[in-house]
Amino acid sequence: MRSNLERTEHRWSRRGRRRPRRAMVAVVVLLLIAMALATSYAAMRSQMVTLNVRQNAGLGVSAQRAALTGLTAGFREMHSPDWSGVGTTFARALGSHEGFEVQFLAGDDELMETDPDYEELPYRVTLLVTGTATDPADSRRVSQHTIRAVARLIPREMPDEPSDWDDPSEDDDMMDYTFYQTQERTIVLDIPCRIEGDIRVQGRLGLGCHYPNDPDAWANYFCHLDQMRWNGYNDHRTLSGRVDYNYLTQDWYVKEILVNYMSVETSHQAPDPANADWVKPTCLTSYRLFPGGREYAVPSVSGTLQNRTLAASATDNPLGMYYAGSDLTLGDNVTIRGTLFCCQRLRIDGENVRFESVDVPPLYGSSLPIRLPVATCSNLEVRCESSCTVEGLLAVFGGMQVAQAASRGQLAVAGRIIADDLDINQDTDWASVDWHQQFINYVAASGPSWIYFPLWMQLLGYPCAPTVHIKPGNDARYHWYRPGETVFVPHVDDFSEMDPDETPGLRWELIEIAQAAD
Repeated sequence: MRSNLERTEHRWSRRGRRRPRRAMVAVVVLLLIAMALATSYAAMRSQMVTLNVRQNAGLGVSAQRAALTGLTAGFREMHSPDWSGVGTTFARALGSHEGFEVQFLAGDDELMETDPDYEELPYRVTLLVTGTATDPADSRRVSQHTIRAVARLIPREMPDEPSDWDDPSEDDDMMDYTFYQTQERTIVLDIPCRIEGDIRVQGRLGLGCHYPNDPDAWANYFCHLDQMRWNGYNDHRTLSGRVDYNYLTQDWYVKEILVNYMSVETSHQAPDPANADWVKPTCLTSYRLFPGGREYAVPSVSGTLQNRTLAASATDNPLGMYYAGSDLTLGDNVTIRGTLFCCQRLRIDGENVRFESVDVPPLYGSSLPIRLPVATCSNLEVRCESSCTVEGLLAVFGGMQVAQAASRGQLAVAGRIIADDLDINQDTDWASVDWHQQFINYVAASGPSWIYFPLWMQLLGYPCAPTVHIKPGNDARYHWYRPGETVFVPHVDDFSEMDPDETPGLRWELIEIAQAAD
């Protein structure tokens, strides 16, 4: 039998053994609770992330949808007659939490000079469209989507030109002739010179006015020019196309020489000077290619130009327009690649002077390039011993003159000339010849049948090849530009069916679309 003391010690020893076992149980329970809480927190956090992703994705889709809507609206706005043009912004709200903004930027900054389409730069507009979507529950949560698109103008129409310019229903307008005279004045054509194509004469035609000053020499010289072209020589006739003029004011022998000696067709046309809307351009400071397009400054020139090129620039001056507010002289090695508007007299007083046209994109459905005049002025003078080449149209609101000199200036034109009058004055060396005696010597020479009179004179140092040669250029549609107008305008049929007033707007085509989420 145990004593009471032993029994008491035995109970305490059993209690001491139970304590560690219960502590372990408590620790395990706590660990399980912590794991459960962690798992729940992770699940909740995962759900929150998933929810945020879904919300962000939803906002992104909404922003993209707003951007696409903005692109459609912006492109439609460009077709509207009320389009505000490049350099402006067009924005709209799409409900309470979505909207878009369209920026219209001139040109295309991704088009490089080495790109074959670089010349299209002035006719392109970049649309930078930003669509925005805001979380209805948290205005701080905003998503944006950007679309960059490039539109190119479809040229459909140009402003009306002067009434005498080109009427398809008539055949006596300015564009129907290589040379068109606008006033009733006397034209002087002294040899050696040549005009190919039809010409329109309002006044009198002076053919070989100063020499040959012997009737037989005069008639035979022009007659032999015609015969030479049938026998292997170049055609050096002074005129070769139809001559439209007033029969009643001409010297009878001029028509005789034209028709019977030079095989040139003539037509009777009563004088019809240019109408009042044929006006010289002045005060030209800037221009636009189309309504809403970029405004380009027109550089000014003055005095005398020497060893200089004035050229078009796709970024700053796509038409190559230059303006001279007073008399301007062009010396040696000057090239005008574009259009020179000279308010007063233009003098060619140097060698290697060139005028070249800049091609403007053709109208929709046509392949003919559009060209503005290469030069306009009050008077044009080609000075002695100068040389000038023109590829395009010259518009002279006064007299055009190749100066009289011992060595007459040389002029080669491939295009058209419109002027009040044209004086290709005498070469004084030719004027000093005793033409009567030279023709006698020619007739008396042994075997005159084997040589023509112009070739006889050429052997004496008077070549019959023209020093002034005017002929039609390559096919193109010439356009007359008035200050303040654009080159292209909306076509009368280019209006939206949703426009109750049927007011036309420009036509465009989208050539590039790129998207980038922000």
